[in-house]
Amino acid sequence: MKGKVFVGALTSIIASLFIAVMSISLDASAIWKKTGLIGDVNGDGDINVADIVTLSRHLNGTEKLDDKSVFRITDSSDYIIRSAGKNVIKIEADIQKADLDQNGTVEVFDLVQLRKVVIESVPRVEILKWEEELKTTTATTTTTTTTFVTTATTTIKTIDPLPKNGFIDPPLADMFGSMPSQGKVNLLIFYVDFPDCKFNYDPSVEEIERIAFGNEDEKAVSYPFESFSAFFKRASKGALELSGKAYKYTCEKTIKYYSEDEYKADFTEEVIKKMDAVVDYSRFDSNDDDFVDAILFCVPDTSGNEWWSCAGPYYGEDVIVDGVIPAHVITGNAAIKSADNCVKFISTYCHEMGHCMGLPDYYLYTAEKDTEGMHGAAGFELMDEAYSDLTAVSKLMLGWLREDQVQVYDQTNGEQTFTIVNGQTDGGNCLIIPKGELNGYKSEFLIIEYTTLEGNNSLLEPTFQKSRVLGSGISIKHIDASVFTDKDGTFFTYQSGSKSNKIQGRRFIRLVNEAEGEDRNKTDNFFRTGDVISNAVKGFAWYDNLGKETIDPNITITVGELKDNAYTITVSRK
Repeated sequence: MKGKVFVGALTSIIASLFIAVMSISLDASAIWKKTGLIGDVNGDGDINVADIVTLSRHLNGTEKLDDKSVFRITDSSDYIIRSAGKNVIKIEADIQKADLDQNGTVEVFDLVQLRKVVIESVPRVEILKWEEELKTTTATTTTTTTTFVTTATTTIKTIDPLPKNGFIDPPLADMFGSMPSQGKVNLLIFYVDFPDCKFNYDPSVEEIERIAFGNEDEKAVSYPFESFSAFFKRASKGALELSGKAYKYTCEKTIKYYSEDEYKADFTEEVIKKMDAVVDYSRFDSNDDDFVDAILFCVPDTSGNEWWSCAGPYYGEDVIVDGVIPAHVITGNAAIKSADNCVKFISTYCHEMGHCMGLPDYYLYTAEKDTEGMHGAAGFELMDEAYSDLTAVSKLMLGWLREDQVQVYDQTNGEQTFTIVNGQTDGGNCLIIPKGELNGYKSEFLIIEYTTLEGNNSLLEPTFQKSRVLGSGISIKHIDASVFTDKDGTFFTYQSGSKSNKIQGRRFIRLVNEAEGEDRNKTDNFFRTGDVISNAVKGFAWYDNLGKETIDPNITITVGELKDNAYTITVSRK
């Protein structure tokens, strides 16, 4: 069954590295029920010396394990393995409880681990069953952080969520993603062609690696998309250090064979397995969670629309390579055009890596003839339309802002004045106006930033100067980053493409002062010195129960002077 175990593992495990209690009236107190223990060899419901004796006798040939040592999946319910609330992996087949490291063989190493569990109090590994017993409540939102490991063994490898150099914890660390957004990350690239479909420009491995992971160079023709590493270094203010390795591969069959599969399962599976002899996949698990952070498959740009760039879970046969499991994969035909033409390659896959880190699309999946989620000069964002920087909300979610760069308006303190620094600089910051409790930024709020055409936005002007109005100024976005958690993981409730996201209803992101009409992309909707923003401005409101922006925040924002690359913003109660 292709991909089923992995998809469950990815959504329930990687996307839940930190489990958030949702704010949408669910009580998860009876969701998982313990039904067994790995190591309970004799089936008495406990792990003790008797299990050590039983396993020892089995290994020396004096006693065979009986059916009590097997945990059987008796129905279609979901099961997971968990160790002290930290280890989680989804299971869908019978488990030999004497196989403590779950490598398929009962051996002396399992006995060693069992002794540690009994004698050294190593955390026990539980088998839990999903119980469909959700209760409706009206509880307020709280967030519980629980670190755990994604591994089928009993070795606990803890993911380090601590901020680096003063950066905030990434709020979406528990979301649907596998690629860390902070620290050193090692990306694996496969440049893949077919017997009947080749690259128009076929760069060497060394050239691919130079283009993908080269140093910052403001004089480069493709700046600010001179490399993945350079773009993300600027965007993250140094929080993300991306490096990696590239390999080339030619598929065994013609492109038509692989194109007919929407999820490219056979394609990804073939490349990963065939390249196992060459690639050490464990090098690309930067946070030691036993999942490859992300794999980029780039195919020729002549491959057709079936190979349009996208990111998502690995859908091949379940496979462990070098002790790790493939997680998020990027597949696309945004190939390198030439030695000096790599903008589409870099910008497209930077967008897709945003998904691998947990960000949703900001554009609309369901809108006819309108794929951008935000319009006007203030509406540029990498997760909406490529060729631009990530905006403050993305950097907030990824943990690319330092503690002192996230300013929050306190309604109990009356009028307050803030300084908003150019977001395309290392000092770029933001101002958040919460509707209520922030709940780790997984809530409804307004976010204010100062956006310019510098840095990672410097390609906008030559790219869109004839088709869209451009400019600099204060941008305000209405965010609903509330989440829900189910047995498949934690997700933004109103991200694009979700059942909850209607065109006229709530969305993860909306632009305040959204431009409308046929010429909407030629509208300058930035705010600048002297502008006063209140509920009279379109979109400057909270959502009501019907998903409409009708609730007055009862505040007024006045944009002050632009000086030293920063605006002053004054927020006051009405």
